[in-house]
Amino acid sequence: VTPEEILSFTSEALAFFGPDAEILAANGAFREIFARVDAFLAPGTSWALFLAEAVRQDVLSSDSARKLSILEEGLTDPSAPFR
Repeated sequence: VTPEEILSFTSEALAFFGPDAEILAANGAFREIFARVDAFLAPGTSWALFLAEAVRQDVLSSDSARKLSILEEGLTDPSAPFR
């Protein structure tokens, strides 16, 4: 079963990321929300690049992107302190 197949079973906006914080797959609902930055949802794109482009395209606020970045840092580096 592929990540895309798993994501297709839900209508909630979801994306899978690898251990290096790179996008593996995103479902249709996630792509719909982030349609203006869809080119940055390609497998292998870094989460940091996606967030930066989402802010640049005014899809996410800088504060939301900062919070998501902190969350990602905590998930990929368990020793990282949450700020």
